[in-house]
Amino acid sequence: MERTDSVTAATEQQRTKIKAEMGRILESSAFRSSPRCRQFLQFVVENALEGRHESLKERIIGVEVFGRKPSYLTEADSVVRVRATEVRKRLSQYYAVEPHTGECRIEIPSGSYVPQFRMVDTTAPAEPADPAQALADQPPQPLLHPPPRVAGWLAAVVLLTGVVTILLFAAFRSPEKRPVEAAADHDEKQLERFWGPAIADSKSVLICIGSPMTYTYTHAWHKEDAKQSGIDPGVALAWKIEPQKGQTPGGAIVTVKNQYVGAGDANLAVLLSALFSRFGKATEFRLSDETSYGEISDAPTVLIGGFSNRWTISSTNKLPFVFAEHNSIREIDEQEGQHRRWALPQLHSDGKTNEDFAIVSRLPDSETGKFLIIAAGISGFGSRAAGYFLTRPELLAKALDQAPADWPKKNMQFVLKTKIVDDAPTAPEIIAWKVW
Repeated sequence: MERTDSVTAATEQQRTKIKAEMGRILESSAFRSSPRCRQFLQFVVENALEGRHESLKERIIGVEVFGRKPSYLTEADSVVRVRATEVRKRLSQYYAVEPHTGECRIEIPSGSYVPQFRMVDTTAPAEPADPAQALADQPPQPLLHPPPRVAGWLAAVVLLTGVVTILLFAAFRSPEKRPVEAAADHDEKQLERFWGPAIADSKSVLICIGSPMTYTYTHAWHKEDAKQSGIDPGVALAWKIEPQKGQTPGGAIVTVKNQYVGAGDANLAVLLSALFSRFGKATEFRLSDETSYGEISDAPTVLIGGFSNRWTISSTNKLPFVFAEHNSIREIDEQEGQHRRWALPQLHSDGKTNEDFAIVSRLPDSETGKFLIIAAGISGFGSRAAGYFLTRPELLAKALDQAPADWPKKNMQFVLKTKIVDDAPTAPEIIAWKVW
């Protein structure tokens, strides 16, 4: 068996064999159930094959694979180390259980994220099943057979060194994972369980975004206003029309549909797209008014936007928490139990507010027959905060840890509250939730 430590020295034929072996591993039972392990292995192997060893550092893997910020503290967040350990275990399981007919073996040495590739010489005689016999068949190595005079004391030194090493390892190792590592691993698994039905579905995830109705002036009115303001009509369309004094004729205003999405909803969509990309899951984006019920019923779906998304309103009207509007004030209502309400009376016409509320609904048993997630705020700030909740493992796991053990099979709703600081939402807190 030939070891290829330097991938740059590998032949094109060896590269082809390595990629084929990686494909078999990713589709094996040892890796099929863990999207994060699949993504980790694919990332390190592909970067190694391209000779980008500088990308195989803990921080870069954390950013590229797990979506961490470039400034994140690797000392406090061990997600890369934890996942690397799990990948090594799954590789061992693969080679121990799966029938191995490939021409190479992929390994990730402990303490490193640079994979090693051991090429199997298919022209050589088959390797003996007995490990001892395999060692016996290897060519002699230097100092493998020491001179007779030193053999005795050298063996004693090796034995003593081994005993001391074992004792030191037993004395200083922790029988369990360090708390930080265990917590990071737990949070990541909870995130995968939450999104599991969408990831496992053969169809791409449909991300259906609401499109608010907007208004603009007619072209003729725009040109006339520019003319009265002394602006060249040739650049009238670039001229910002100030609010009119008095009443503007109704005929001067036209509605614009299916042309825009809210900034907060767009931010939520971007966060979800990045998450699904890390899971290796394809996504498709559609505006709600251009999406049919048949399409929602045919694929796992995420509905984004509250009052701007017609499918959000119709899909949640029978749920414990719903969006409602009373006396022109938009709010979230509790339809049973305490009948609580959460509103934004200080929401300005320009969308500014000092706080916001959002609903996140997870419906594995939805009326569509497919896995359904609904995420929206009263304003765009709430939608963005809902995106934090759905994509940050530590936030989602904190909520799921309080749920019943069988929560993956149940419907869930969370009402979130976020404060707005410098026009950005803070990490949301859960103020109400329901599992059924």
